[in-house]
Order: sequence, then C-alpha cells, then structure tokens
Amino acid sequence: MFANKQPSRSQSIERVFNRIALRYGHYFLGRWDGIDLASVLEDWRQQLAGLSDEQLQYGLMHLPPGNPPDAGLFEQICRQMPQPARDLAPAEEVLSLEQLARNKQKAQEAVAYARQLLTKPRSRERRS
Repeated sequence: MFANKQPSRSQSIERVFNRIALRYGHYFLGRWDGIDLASVLEDWRQQLAGLSDEQLQYGLMHLPPGNPPDAGLFEQICRQMPQPARDLAPAEEVLSLEQLARNKQKAQEAVAYARQLLTKPRSRERRS
C-alpha cells in the first residue's frame, strides 16, 4: 500500500540546501537577501544535477568551517569523494580456453613430478 519511495533528485538537492542553511544560518541565506530563494534553489539543482547521492552526502560531511559554500564550491567538495577501493584494483586477466588448457596441463605435470619425488626411494648416504 505504502511504497518506500526514494526522494526525487530535486528533493535530494533541496534537502542538501536546507541542511547547509541549518548549519550556517543567516551566513548562508543572507547571501541571497532580496533574491527569490526558489531561483537560488533551482541554480543549486542545476549545478549539482550530475552528482550521486553518495557524493552529496560526502559534501555535507566535509563542509568547510567558517564561510558557507556556494553551489560551485559545494560541487567541488562533492567531487573530491574518493572512489571505492574496488574501482582502484587492477582488472583481472581473462584467460582464453587455450591458456586455461595449457595451465591445466602444466599443473598436471607438476603434480605428476611431485608424486615421482615422493614415491622414489631415497638412497641413504653413509657417513664415515
């Protein structure tokens, strides 16, 4: 009956704007004194449109002390979010069927050689 809806992109950016307004108060909102806040919010929506929710959250967690950011600076902060470690790992090599067959053959040869060494009688050295 009630769907667990994710906020729209517009709502997410509005929440970001409101969180920054709460953090900085009149230092933030006073920048646009005499300007329609709906227009300011629309500018923020356009500036931040290409950012993921994770990047927006990162930006909120890394707000600068003192002066509040404008939309451009906030976008720069968000884009500084490090990539997940899995994206930094080298890509795994994909082996062809021929390479897999050669590797299997080499492994079988190594196992056969190891068996020979283990089953071969050892000669005993005599110490004088």
